[in-house]
Amino acid sequence: MDGVFTIRLQQLGGEAVGYDLSPAAVAQAEKFRGSAMLPRFTTVAPGPGQFDLVYCNEVLEHAPDESAFMGELVGFLAPGGVLVGTTPVGRHFWDPDHKRLYDQATLERALGPWGAVRVRPYYRTPIRNLLPFRQAGAAVFIFEVKPPSLRDSR
Repeated sequence: MDGVFTIRLQQLGGEAVGYDLSPAAVAQAEKFRGSAMLPRFTTVAPGPGQFDLVYCNEVLEHAPDESAFMGELVGFLAPGGVLVGTTPVGRHFWDPDHKRLYDQATLERALGPWGAVRVRPYYRTPIRNLLPFRQAGAAVFIFEVKPPSLRDSR
């Protein structure tokens, strides 16, 4: 939405591109970026196989068709690439535009067809992330999907 993660990846040495369907979101990200020329923000979908990393922040729960959306994101990955993202846990960050809510099992099922999946909850209070027991409250899932590489399918 504001491009902060894309900007930070660029600052850390990556070649980052921010993609959003919303022209308003792209304009907001460009404003936040300021006079810098990079990263580039666009509403034009990237071509297939262009990225080593695709980061999807709090979007999956908004997608009308999660499978089609995941297929699009995975399609942006180069062989060996990884998709990383976040989505809210349950209803603590509920938004009327959310199409679904996830628990760990439903998120793993939604991501599973696209590759090896790792999901873990992350609580907004850092000390809670160190506690070994199941917790309730505001959290996000951090997920990682590693599609099988072209080498793996031979």
